[in-house]
Amino acid sequence: MAVRALTFVQRLCWRPLCEIRRTQAVCIPAIHLHMTAATMQVSQKDFEKAQEQLKLLKKDPGNETKLKLYALFKQATEGPCNSPKPSMLDFVKKAKWDAWNSLGSLSQDNARQKYTELVSSLVSAESAGQKKDASPEEGRHDGYETILVTNKNNITKIMFNRPDRKNAINHKMYREIIKALEEAGKDDSTIAVITAIGKDRPGKLQPGAAVYIPVTRCVQLDDCSDNVKGQPQLMLPVKSSCSGDMSFGFSRGPFGNGDYYSSGNDLNNFTNIQPSEMEKMAKEGAVLLKEFVGHFIDFPKPLIAVVNGPAIGICVTVLALCDVVYASDRATFHSPFSQLGQSPEGCSSYLFPKIMGLAKANEILLFNKKLTAAEACAQGLVTEVFPDGTFQKEVWARLEAYASLPKNSLAVSKQLLRSMEKEKLHAVNSKECEVLKERWLSDECINAIVSFFQKKSKL
Repeated sequence: MAVRALTFVQRLCWRPLCEIRRTQAVCIPAIHLHMTAATMQVSQKDFEKAQEQLKLLKKDPGNETKLKLYALFKQATEGPCNSPKPSMLDFVKKAKWDAWNSLGSLSQDNARQKYTELVSSLVSAESAGQKKDASPEEGRHDGYETILVTNKNNITKIMFNRPDRKNAINHKMYREIIKALEEAGKDDSTIAVITAIGKDRPGKLQPGAAVYIPVTRCVQLDDCSDNVKGQPQLMLPVKSSCSGDMSFGFSRGPFGNGDYYSSGNDLNNFTNIQPSEMEKMAKEGAVLLKEFVGHFIDFPKPLIAVVNGPAIGICVTVLALCDVVYASDRATFHSPFSQLGQSPEGCSSYLFPKIMGLAKANEILLFNKKLTAAEACAQGLVTEVFPDGTFQKEVWARLEAYASLPKNSLAVSKQLLRSMEKEKLHAVNSKECEVLKERWLSDECINAIVSFFQKKSKL
């Protein structure tokens, strides 16, 4: 009798709806298992323990491995494949049947042995990977809540990590970015990159895309596509040939390839403040903002922004203080200062007119014009724009090449370029923060923020 197991949630892959009747067979390579005369027989207890270990894996082992696990489990519990061959149109059933059938007459004892060995190797590999990830050279830096900081391949990566808040910057996040910039300026990396972790967002299926759709239908144990406990989810990629766009919700992962780059200053910074504390709030906010922008001005290494999506406010203005700005073609750039009764910051009152000309800068800083990525590039705020589908791959290949350049040469050259303007930039930053402190205390600004929250509550 088959050992009862955890739900094996079936997954189908992207199938273009317009091609659902015209599909091709999914080819599954035969599973080659190395056997030795010294193979030890695995007890039922060890076999069940392996199933429990498999449930604890955090990383997806890949489709080929998942098919091996499925096939070995079925062979160990039921013997050689005894189910009828599924239809060629049922990708998941066909893939699993092929994997199980490829084991031929492998004994149940040997199947249990191989299943247990495979799970053990996956657990060991993940454990080794976690230790490697925790190393100072490549690991994540501890001590942060609103950002993620990693160091790998001579690149320090600072990632905004409040996706549920559209990466809006609250007071804690300001301080953590300041700390991360200080550490990145002193570590052994060659360059530093600022990007964002994005929330799940709707994506469009383009011809050739391969993404996954979950199917939660449960079937019986006597079916080849049954729910088997202890087995990971199976996802088989099928490329779309449909020319139309189809929108679905999916996660683009923790690489700045999601919803927002940043929605700017978190306006909740202005809430829950007693009238008697307003002046203190404004003063402390101005000091914090000045320090924040000052760290961009003084950063000693090449600083590169990788803008994956919409950027608003402070995260737009400090782009002018970065050395290179790469953007996805779905990014937008918006600084609605007057709309919120505020004034420019991040040295934008000086750098934007210098970069794009006074007339263009006025449209953005005075009249809240939102720029597309292409417009921002044409006006000099963005270095280069990439198609969203290939954005991460193209940008990170380039960044890794930059990181292989002589570190000291890059740092000296960066500081030489910045030295001509550094004193001026600090003076502009101080002035902008003084003006902002006054704006935050004005009725005009307070009313604009109240109006913002009232509109938001009606959505």
